[in-house]
Amino acid sequence: MLQSVNYIKKLIDDLEKGKSLDPDSREFLIDLLRQLPEEKSSYEELKGETQKLTERMKELRCLYSVMNLIQEGDKTPHQVFQETVQLIPPGFYRPDLTTSKLVINGKVYKSDPYNETSKMISADLISHHETIGTLSVYLMPSEENEEEVVFLAEEQELVDKIAEVLRNYIEQRQSRDKIKQSRMLLEAITEQTEAAVWIRDGEGKHILVNHEWKAIFGLEDQQVLGKSPFEILSKPLAEQFLKNDREVRQQNGPVIFDERVKTEGREQFYIVNMFPLKNVPGLDKAVGGIATEITDLKHIQQKLHQSLQEKETLLTEIHHRVKNNMAVISGLIYLQAEEENDEIVTRKLMDSVGRIKTMARIHEQLYDSNNFSELDFTKNLELLVNGIIETFQSNKQIQTDFSYDPIKLNITQALPCSLIVNEVVTNILKHAFQGNEHGKVSVEMREKMGKIILSIKDNGIGLPDDFNISKSSSLGLHLIDLLSQQLDGRYEYTNTEPGATFTLQFDLLNSKRPTK
Repeated sequence: MLQSVNYIKKLIDDLEKGKSLDPDSREFLIDLLRQLPEEKSSYEELKGETQKLTERMKELRCLYSVMNLIQEGDKTPHQVFQETVQLIPPGFYRPDLTTSKLVINGKVYKSDPYNETSKMISADLISHHETIGTLSVYLMPSEENEEEVVFLAEEQELVDKIAEVLRNYIEQRQSRDKIKQSRMLLEAITEQTEAAVWIRDGEGKHILVNHEWKAIFGLEDQQVLGKSPFEILSKPLAEQFLKNDREVRQQNGPVIFDERVKTEGREQFYIVNMFPLKNVPGLDKAVGGIATEITDLKHIQQKLHQSLQEKETLLTEIHHRVKNNMAVISGLIYLQAEEENDEIVTRKLMDSVGRIKTMARIHEQLYDSNNFSELDFTKNLELLVNGIIETFQSNKQIQTDFSYDPIKLNITQALPCSLIVNEVVTNILKHAFQGNEHGKVSVEMREKMGKIILSIKDNGIGLPDDFNISKSSSLGLHLIDLLSQQLDGRYEYTNTEPGATFTLQFDLLNSKRPTK
């Protein structure tokens, strides 16, 4: 190459001095002149490719600068956005004529200097199918020739790439903010609650405990985290805690425990809600728990239980004594009836004995049961009716038939209802079977939509044609009317073939509701 150059210089010097060239030299120069256009074309192509490569390098440097700015991580989003618009113009073919603007959630960031023109390229920032911003680049006209100033095709790709980088930055920032907020929220809940909170992994080691849990056992973070209950607590307590963990994993759902914890001679009671941590990466077998102290409530509960037992004992004794006193009273009245010569007086005294025995049976049933607020009335119904028949001491053969739903009555309804049954059955035994050696009494009691329907039917001679309960002077019928009013109920007597039927209807009251 160097020899060819020296040879060409020699030929040029000879021509300048007016010397003639030999045929070989002349042919060499002719071939050289023919090659010059091709060399010039190759040079222009190389120059163009070099220019393109230079532009691509500028674009890559711009994109790298924006990515590096984001990866530094020590700048606020406001700083990142503002510096990004400053980094964009140097990445374009004509940085002196290029300005940029970024709009994010209504906030505007502009390069300095900045100018908007009709020549613009842009890219939207789309996150989760929603446009959150727009990146715009403007090209100002050249003072030399405005038509020559245009955007390169690759510069649109650069804007698209920068918009994509910014969108990823915003989404990552939002994800970090949400994670940070969730962590702060968890810390606020666990540290500000008065309940003890903890999480143990699949090996039983503590990975989270709040201040309340540590306060119970007088421990610090470094003494608890990464340690199992056996390393920090008594053996019985550690065994109980890990047994609870196993039960929660077996149930695969929330489990509630009652716990008693003894620390430094103090006994505390807790209600513990434990649960498995599902769908948490790396913590598939972890178990969490929240314990609320109920020591004071437990003591109150114990006192209430003791007081309730005392009251139940007292009520049992009261019902026992009432029953015994009524037995004494009915016995005295019975003795008086035995000494009376007047049959009418004797009958009235015996009616009173029946009523007293009916009330005594209620108190006897209360005494025998564990519930002092309500009675299994249908169970009492058979005893009541059969007892009245036995007390009446009739020489007639009376058959009984019972049909009922299982019904429990408030004590304030059971007593008047029993007395009504006593009066109705007593009247049947007195009047229904005159002239007959046999009789039948059918008792039915149903509950329908909160209403009690009691019917007592006999197969006797029926009611007299002129029967009118409101005009009757009978004490028994008068008591039925008064007791029905006490129940807020309705009753009626009707003739049936054969015999008569008494029907009583009233609303079923809850044992805790007051009665009138």
